Parts: sequence; C-alpha cells; structure tokens
Amino acid sequence: MRHFVPRLAVSGLTVVLLTGASPATATPITYAIVFNTTSGNPAPTSGSFTYDDVSNLFSTFAVDWNGSIYDFTQLANSGSISNPLICDGSPGPESVFDVLEHTCMSPLSTYAFHVTTVAITDTNVFRFTYSDQVNISELISSQPTNGHVGFANGTWSLAPQPATTVPEPRPITLLMTALFGVLGLKVVQNRSCRVRCARERDKEADWLRRRFAHPDL
Repeated sequence: MRHFVPRLAVSGLTVVLLTGASPATATPITYAIVFNTTSGNPAPTSGSFTYDDVSNLFSTFAVDWNGSIYDFTQLANSGSISNPLICDGSPGPESVFDVLEHTCMSPLSTYAFHVTTVAITDTNVFRFTYSDQVNISELISSQPTNGHVGFANGTWSLAPQPATTVPEPRPITLLMTALFGVLGLKVVQNRSCRVRCARERDKEADWLRRRFAHPDL
C-alpha cells in the first residue's frame, strides 16, 4: 500500500503524455464569400458560410444585400429544392459546396450571382447560379423588399477564415505539470509518514519506559 500513490502518479503521467500526443480532429471551416459585382447596385454587403466536410453539412450560410439577410442554410442542406444547385453528381450539400468553391469538373463551368426585384411579389430574389453550358441550376432565397429595390450581378470567390480554437498544451508543459503532480503527491506521502512514524516512535519509547520500570511485565 505504501507504493500505491507513486505508481498511480506515474500511471497518470503516462496517460497525460499519451493524451497530449493525440492528433487534432477536423473542425468545420467558415468561409467568407468575396463578391465581385460586375453590374448593378448595390453590391452585396457580405456573405459567409460554415461547412463541415466530415458530416457534409452547412451549419450557417447567409448573405447580406441591401439591408436584408438571405439565409441559404436549409436550402443548401436539403438538396430537394426546385432546380437544385448540382455539379458532378446528385443534388445535396456536397454539390452546393463544390459550386461555391468553383471545383466542378466541367471545363465549361460558369459561376455567377444575380439579385433582382420582383415587383409583382414585392420581393428581392438572390440567386447563386451554376452552368455547364448544357444545364443551369440555382440556389435561390428571397426576402420582402421593405422598400429596398435594385439589382446586382457578378461572381464570387471564397476566403477561408482562421479557426478560433484554443491551442493545445505543448508536450513539455504536460510533462512538467505531471512531474509537479508526482512531486506533490510524494510530499504529501512524506508528511503523512513523518506523523505516523513519530507516533510509532512515541509508542515504542513509552513501551520501553514501562518495560524498564516494571521488568516483570
């Protein structure tokens, strides 16, 4: 039992070091959409989306144009909208991401965005469009005009945003932390031993005094 604490501490040190050496897991990446407006006014203010290439799903996807936010998240994930955005395969979030990233395989691929005001419904319609010169597909979101009308056309590119993750501790930091833990446990054990050993010495001295005082015991 006396050696249990140090062994436990060394075991903990091994676990800490092995844990510190484990590889980082993939995380979703956020992309800023950089719009290049070639005609019309006003230009889109901003756009961004977050995509997980493990689950192949968008957690956010929104564009700000003319005072309104166009949310494409559900549309991008569903793959079941009318005339869905398709590139090199079946409709779905992977296809949408390929279009946004401009990585469709057709050498005739073209990518564009269009925003128009539909007077009859008093809405503004934002479209991401892909064409391989044979088929055209679109990702469409609309919002009430709220008195803001206009049109814009152009292309876009993507800018991956830096991940805001907490840096993992360095192996040397983990090692020093574990070693200090081992030393701390050893100090506690030594203090406990000093108290226990002092009591045992007192008992032994008391027994010897009584033994010499009463030899017949």
